Amino acid sequence: MKALVSGFTLLVSAVAGDVYIVDGNTLVVSGTAIGLAGVDAPAAGTAAGDAARQAMQAITDGKPVTCHLSGNPQGPRRAGVCYAAGEDLGAALIRRGLALDCPRTSDGRYRPLEPEGSRARLHQRAECTAALP
Repeated sequence: MKALVSGFTLLVSAVAGDVYIVDGNTLVVSGTAIGLAGVDAPAAGTAAGDAARQAMQAITDGKPVTCHLSGNPQGPRRAGVCYAAGEDLGAALIRRGLALDCPRTSDGRYRPLEPEGSRARLHQRAECTAALP
């Protein structure tokens, strides 16, 4: 595992085997729990949530994972943008219609990636649309 401070960004990276997928927008990289910033994936234990988790597992399988963490923890986990061999995990899930953009934490950067019909199929969590404190 590598943990580097670069400006205001903490970087965490791991090789395959040091990455565990918890659900569609949470992974553990070298012991650090990370929620994908700007991503609203369905809840674990639902068919859509299980599909998102399985897709993230497939995307990360056997690839090095790097996360750029924000300075603020989200409860027991950190928030960050994570990449598997350079591919943005949040963008990959949203492009596949398995998650939605969370405008509260993304500033809308992932919204253009949502396939048509995603918002009709997936439920947006209230905390994604609430105003920032």
